[in-house]
Amino acid sequence: MDVLEINDIALRLHRNEQCFEHQCVILEQGSALLFNAQALSARRLYPRHCASTYWQYLSLEQGRQIGGFRHPADLAHQQLLAMAEQFGPSPVLLAVPASFGEAQLSLLLGILRETPWQVQGMINQALACLAEQAESGSHAHLELHAQQVLLTQLQADADIGVTSYQHFSALGWDNLHEHIMRHLTRRFIQEQRFDPMHRGETEQAMYEWTQAVCSGQANNELVIANKVLRLDGQEISELICQFFIPLQRALESQQANLWLSPRLAALPGLADLLKNAKCLSLNAAIAACKYVSPSPDSQAIPLIDSLPRTSQSTRLAWPTHILFQDHALPLTAGGYGWQNHRLTHMSDSPAFLLNRQDSGFVLVANAPWQARSVRTDGLLRLGDEITLCQGEQQHQLRFIRVLP
Repeated sequence: MDVLEINDIALRLHRNEQCFEHQCVILEQGSALLFNAQALSARRLYPRHCASTYWQYLSLEQGRQIGGFRHPADLAHQQLLAMAEQFGPSPVLLAVPASFGEAQLSLLLGILRETPWQVQGMINQALACLAEQAESGSHAHLELHAQQVLLTQLQADADIGVTSYQHFSALGWDNLHEHIMRHLTRRFIQEQRFDPMHRGETEQAMYEWTQAVCSGQANNELVIANKVLRLDGQEISELICQFFIPLQRALESQQANLWLSPRLAALPGLADLLKNAKCLSLNAAIAACKYVSPSPDSQAIPLIDSLPRTSQSTRLAWPTHILFQDHALPLTAGGYGWQNHRLTHMSDSPAFLLNRQDSGFVLVANAPWQARSVRTDGLLRLGDEITLCQGEQQHQLRFIRVLP
C-alpha cells in the first residue's frame, strides 16, 4: 500500500521508499490540459490559462472555466488521472490535511472512485507523519500549503490523536514567493533599472529561480535577460525569516513539541528561526501504513484521526534485537561481527557498527564489509532485513522485537 498525501502545493506519492511529487497547477493549452512540471514552467507566462486553487476550494461550486471544466472537483479529478498515468495507479492510504471538512472528504473519496487509484484508508496527514515519531506528550505539526500554514495539534498518551487545528492565512508557499519576488524586483530596479515583472518571460524566470531557492537549492546569483543580480548568502534566509515572523510570534507560547514538514524544513533559515522545532523526513508519512488495515468497504472509509499506542505503539515499531540464524542479540550501540559462525559484539575490526541516534539505531558497514537493503534514512525498523557482504561471504540479519 502506497501513501498519497493531499496538499495544494503538490500531491505526494510515497512508494517503495521513494517520494514522487505532482505539482497542483493545470495549464490550458488549446484543447489540451498540461500538468505538473509542464504547467509550472508556464504559470507566470499564461496566468489566465492556469488553475492552482482547486484543492484549496475543493467543491462542486462553479468557478473560472479551464479546459471546459468549471468545478474545482473536476480539476482535482483530472490531476489524479494524470498522476495515475504518469506513475501508475496503486492501492493507497490517503493522508489528508486537518482543514478538510466532512463534505470535502466525502467529495474527495467520490472523485477517487472515478479514477484507477484504489483507496484503502484515510488518515489525518499530521497523524500519519508522527505515527512513529511522537513520544508521550503534546505535539504540534506545521505543514506549508499554497496560501497558509496549517498547525495540527496532537496528544500522545495511550493513544496518539488529533485534538485541534488552526491555520495562519497569507503565510503560504505562493505568498512567500510573492514576498521574495517583490524584493528581487526592487533590487533589479534600483541596481539595473530593469523590471522583470513587466514581461511574462522574465517574471517566469524569476519565479522558477525563487522556487528552486525555496526548495533548498542554494543559488547566490540570479540572471534574467542578461541582467545579473548577486545576493548575499544570508539575504534569502533573512527574507524568509522576516516573512515568517508572524508565525514565530504566534508560536512563542506553544508548549507542545514542534514538528516541521519537509517543505518547511527545506526553507533556508526557517529551522534557525523556529529553534526548538524538529524536522520531519520526506517519507515520514509512509510509516502509517503498518498501523492501518485496508478498508473492506470502499464506499464507507472513515477518517483515522487517532491511533492506539498500546497494541500498535510507536515504540513497538522499533526493533530490540538482531536475529542471525537462530540467535537473537540485543540491540546496543557498538561494533558487531562474526566469531565461529555466530554474531557477537566486537570492538576490534567489526563488520558493522550500530550508532544510537535520538530517533533510533543506524547501521554502518565497516569496510571492506558492505550492507545491502539499508533504508535511505539509515534508521533500522522492525522487520528490516539487511545483508552484510564481504567477497563471497553473505550474512542476512533480521531486526526483530522481543517482548519482555
